[in-house]
Amino acid sequence: MIYEIKNEYIEAAIADKGAELQSLRHNANGMEYMWSGDENFWGKRSPVLFPIVGGLKNNTYTHNGKTYSLSRHGFARDKIFTIINHTNNSISFQLESDAES
Repeated sequence: MIYEIKNEYIEAAIADKGAELQSLRHNANGMEYMWSGDENFWGKRSPVLFPIVGGLKNNTYTHNGKTYSLSRHGFARDKIFTIINHTNNSISFQLESDAES
């Protein structure tokens, strides 16, 4: 789902998947500041990359002697975030733990 916020100068659209900024547009001139997300090149726009940016060797890491798998750029960009507050000009997202995380 896409959520919108705005003020007198700018409008933003944010997806709950990955809390990803989809659009940032200037109100007066309509200029769009975000990448269009063209699937032919790269379909995302501005995903939240958590807990890592980039990749791990063999997509694994070890913590307290146990080996775990973690895909490139972490898991947050593919999760649905919960909206905890949404007004006309602000929005707050929360990522809740699940079995995978």
